[in-house]
Amino acid sequence: MPSVRNQTMEWSNKRFEEFTIFIAFTLIFRLVPIFEGFTDNFLLQVIISLIIISLIQILFTKSKLSIRLRNICERLKIKIAYLYIVYILFYFIVLPIIFPSIYA
Repeated sequence: MPSVRNQTMEWSNKRFEEFTIFIAFTLIFRLVPIFEGFTDNFLLQVIISLIIISLIQILFTKSKLSIRLRNICERLKIKIAYLYIVYILFYFIVLPIIFPSIYA
């Protein structure tokens, strides 16, 4: 039977895993149409999209990114809600300024 401490750590990690998955999905939704525009061949567009989705999922979900993020937030005493707010502001305000072609 798992201890209460282990269950608490898993729950704490799960919140940060969900945040990294949220980032991965928002990036996928923005990047896939860009890479699909490289070719007119529908089959090639689907293959490129699947490769991009797979790479982003591996990068964000299979790595220890959520554990590192949790450690940084605990050290700096940052709540996860602030991470969501900052990322959403970054996604809708800063990214369109830096990459206007993506959001056109």
